[in-house]
Amino acid sequence: GGLLFHEGATVHPALLADALRTEAIRVGVEIYEDTPVTSIDGQGPHIVSSKNGSAVARDVVLANYTGVMSIPSVFAATTIFSSFPVMSKPNDLALDRINYREARGIADLRMFTHYFRRTRDGRILMGSGSGPIAYGKSHSDQALRNDPRSAERAAVGLARFFPEVAKSGIEGSWGWPIEVASDRLPYFGTVSGTRIHYGSGYSGHGVNATCIAGECLTSRVLNRKDQWLHSPFCHRDPLRFPPEPFRFMGGRLIRNAIVTCEDFEDARKQPPVIARSIANIPKLLRMRIGMR
Repeated sequence: GGLLFHEGATVHPALLADALRTEAIRVGVEIYEDTPVTSIDGQGPHIVSSKNGSAVARDVVLANYTGVMSIPSVFAATTIFSSFPVMSKPNDLALDRINYREARGIADLRMFTHYFRRTRDGRILMGSGSGPIAYGKSHSDQALRNDPRSAERAAVGLARFFPEVAKSGIEGSWGWPIEVASDRLPYFGTVSGTRIHYGSGYSGHGVNATCIAGECLTSRVLNRKDQWLHSPFCHRDPLRFPPEPFRFMGGRLIRNAIVTCEDFEDARKQPPVIARSIANIPKLLRMRIGMR
């Protein structure tokens, strides 16, 4: 069985970003691409510097995803996982035979979920959220973007769900880091003593949460005492992770145990007792991240 959400939709993130850029320019926003920020100084107004110049702003909004791990309060309650999809070669006939004609997004209920959808030209994008975790704030670690074992899990998922499509071959694969909050809910805050605002904890669902993000960050910038600013998205005390190296060592141990359990269950086998015991640790600690 499964759940069907009629209000759900799939969105092409690059097309969404392009549409947002077009609309922002239309209303007068100046956009500077390929201009990485090197520093943010002051307590408001702030001086935002790059190698080619600087700008002064009363408020600064950080929307750089895993980059906000440099903020101590974010780092304390957030960790970095990675996700790896593969793209099949086209096989429209195979998808027609199983009546998969709409590009409806589908996911299973594993902790390290398989997520997939078809494309207009008859391909399947199959992803696996089982990539490596990062040490500390190392969101630029290449292991988060290139991990053959994680890509192979996605390919195995493709063969399991769509065996005929899988026979057509894999066109390519890639990976990317995702920051995950300890309670798996996004959080929008302001760095203490500044006018620097940020969004974090999207937990792999950034596009889904953009409407909430826009409302919460707008309320923070304008200091509006509304339902968004007073919501749990802006005011709560998430569970904090232990310091490094215990965070990385424990997270890696639990991740490997959960992956082992789910691989055994997919093969209709009983997972090893030690893997099941380790995989249950987050539940015993009442930590939503890593819970099965």
